[in-house]
This record gives sequence, structure tokens and C-alpha cells, in this order.
Amino acid sequence: MDENEFDAVVDVAAAACRGDMLQWLETHAGLYNAASRQGGDQWRHYINEELAAAAARSGHVSLLRLLLARLPQPSAGSGASRWSRLLRDVALGCPLPVPRRELAPASGGSCWSRDRRSREGNAWVYNRGFGYNWAAARPDYEQRLRYLVEEKGAEALPAEVAVAAAAASDVAALRFLLEECGMRLPDTCVSGAAQCGQDAVLEYLRGRGQVPSYSLDGRTLDRGAAPVGVLAAAALVAAHNAEDGACRPTQERGFWSRVVVRAASDGADIATLRYLHEKLGAEVHAAAVHRPGGLPGAARVGAGLDGSYSENHWEWLRAAFLASPVPPHATAASTAERFDAAIASDLEAANIVGRWWKVAKSRHKEAEKDKAEEWEEEVKEEEERERMHGVMEVRAVVAGDLERRFWGWVAAEGWKRAVADAQAEYGDESEEDSESTGSDDGDDDSDYLDPDSPRS
Repeated sequence: MDENEFDAVVDVAAAACRGDMLQWLETHAGLYNAASRQGGDQWRHYINEELAAAAARSGHVSLLRLLLARLPQPSAGSGASRWSRLLRDVALGCPLPVPRRELAPASGGSCWSRDRRSREGNAWVYNRGFGYNWAAARPDYEQRLRYLVEEKGAEALPAEVAVAAAAASDVAALRFLLEECGMRLPDTCVSGAAQCGQDAVLEYLRGRGQVPSYSLDGRTLDRGAAPVGVLAAAALVAAHNAEDGACRPTQERGFWSRVVVRAASDGADIATLRYLHEKLGAEVHAAAVHRPGGLPGAARVGAGLDGSYSENHWEWLRAAFLASPVPPHATAASTAERFDAAIASDLEAANIVGRWWKVAKSRHKEAEKDKAEEWEEEVKEEEERERMHGVMEVRAVVAGDLERRFWGWVAAEGWKRAVADAQAEYGDESEEDSESTGSDDGDDDSDYLDPDSPRS
């Protein structure tokens, strides 16, 4: 049995809760053939350990019980890692009452006891840092951590348990670790939550003073006032810098401009992009504010901020919008409604929406008359094609309308700046003229030829 075949057998065993399934694997799937060829019980024990761990992670108590009975008694020092591993897998995978009674070595000693040796084993388990992401996905992650800490004496939980909780938006687990365990949360909690779009976690960490501040490019982030999107993007850029070697001068320059690019690529709203530009001095260009599926916001922000614009920028922005994936439940009507500000007065878009709405209703009525599975499948496929086509037609109208408005906004901004520059220049000239006005009542015109005398 090669490695891939063995992994497949482990997966099947993890999904099996009955002894007869395990017996079938042994008899017909060659579960222990590799162990026989290697010529030793060591491989057989290894397979049983892997299967027991898989059963524990999957919460299959009956299969776990059967496999534990096959494992030999641990000798002094040799079995600690095995039982410590099962401690973790059972505690994070099985129903909570199970660890109290199931995982006890055959020697009669319990690896759940509170003695010093077991606590050291627990620390070893948690320092390995495996399995927290899938454990945090369970709704009772906080209860499991509480059980291990309060009842089983697990000490010094590693940072990974908090990072997993942040990524899974488990505020209850974070509150337990921070307030009851006194854990110092790492900055990776913030970047992990930001990476997964967990705004609720970021707000909680902000309220607890756990969000780091950044002072770069001569600007300092106000953690209390900044939109949560700014906190998220800054944490992700800082984490990327740390991976590349933080605090180099080249990374300090342009930090906030990189943050605005990251925020825009993650679909930041206008408030986030404006805050970065106005409060933190981020340079924003038309190409930098693109966000898939969010062309109207990108156009408004790009036209309203100082930046460089070109036909290439707009073509790229437009092409990216049209090529962005169609959401699974989007329709022509919902797409038009989403961008109603851009196409409310566009009769072509209204006609598209009306046409595809009638098609959808007609198909629905026809489907109600004929329930044949094959015909229904064909109808579904046709409806899907029509849905996609309708969305893309509306998108084309949206893009065309926004292109006209975008360049109108750009022209208006350019005109405003030109007028402001002209007024400033005219004001300077007027001030110079008023200062240079002479009050000499004499009739001698030679004063006007004197370069040091006032000129009228």
C-alpha cells in the first residue's frame, strides 16, 4: 500500500463508526498489508495510532474505543507523545463528555490527570500548534478551550489558539483567552481576522486596545477613529512587510499608499479609501481604487481624489468589472437594482431588465406544467445561460453610463483646480498691484522711469 492509498484508507476509517467497517478494511482493503511486508508490529501500531487520531478528530467515539483497545500499554517515556496527541484530538474533535471517560491508557493511569507530568504533556501538545483552525470552526470551541484549561490543567496555550479563534470570528473564545486566561494576543490575531474579513473581531480587539498602531510616512494611525477597513488593510500590509523583513526604510516610504491599494483590492468602501487619502496621506490613483464588482464606487472615488488618469486606466477598470465573476444568485434585475444610481434613467437597461424578467416568468410557468426531470434539467441550464447573459448585458450598460459620468467627474475636478489656480494667481497679481500703486502728485514723469520708484 503506497502513501496515497494509506491516506485514503485513513479517510474511510475516519468516516466509519462501526466495527464491521473496520473489519472490512482489514479483510478486503489490505489495511495491514504494508505492516506485514515491513515485518513488524511497529507499523501495525503506527496504523492503529493514525486511525485512532482520525477517529478522534472526526468524533467517532465507537471506532476510537475499538482502536484504543488495540494499542499497547505505553512504556515509560515512549508513549507520552501518542497519548498527548490523542488528548488533543479527542478534546478538540469528540463531544465534550467523551474526554472524561474515553481516553485512559491501558495501564490505568489517565493522561487527563492534573499531575506535573501530564501538564507537561499538555504543554507539549499545544506547542505543536496543529489542528486549531478546524477546531475553531466548531461552535463550541470556547467550551473546549475552557474545559482543557479549567478542568485538565492545560497551561500556556500558544498563540495559535487565539489566531484560529480570530479567523473563525469566535469572539467568545477570544474573550475567554484574553480576559480569563490573561493571554497576550499577538498581532497575528488582527491580521488573521483581517485576512478572513472578520470585522466583528476587529471591532472587539479595537475595544480591548489590542489593535496595533502604525506610525509611518509621517502619519500615525488613530486606532479609535479609523474605519475598520483601514485597520484591516494596515494589519495585512504590516504583516506582509514583517515577512519580507520589517522596518526597512524602503518599506516605510509609501506605506499608506500600499494600504489603500490593499483596501481597494479587498472591496473597501468609499469611507475607508477617503480616510486613507485625507487623514493618512495615501496616494490614490484611478487604477488603485478598482475593486471587483464595485465599479461605481471606484469611479466616484477615483474622480474625486487627486490622481493621474488615463484611457488605459479606465479601460483596465472597465474590463476588470465586466470580467468579474457573476455571483451565483445575481440576475439582470438584481444587478440593475444594485447599480440603480448609475442606470436609473437608462431606458436600455430598463428594457433589458423587463425582457429577462418576462423570460424568467415564462420559464417558471412552463416548468410548472411539465415535471419531467430531463426537461427540468434542460430548463435549468437554459435559465442559467439566460441569467448570466442578462447580468452581463446590464453590466455593459452600467459600464457605459459610468464611463461617461467618470470622465465628467474628472473634467469637473480638473476645471475646479484650474479655476482655483487662476483665482490664486489673480489674487497674487492684485496684491502686487495694490502694493505698487503710487501716490506722488508731482508732474515730473521721470519718476515713472526710475526702476526704484513705484509704478502705476
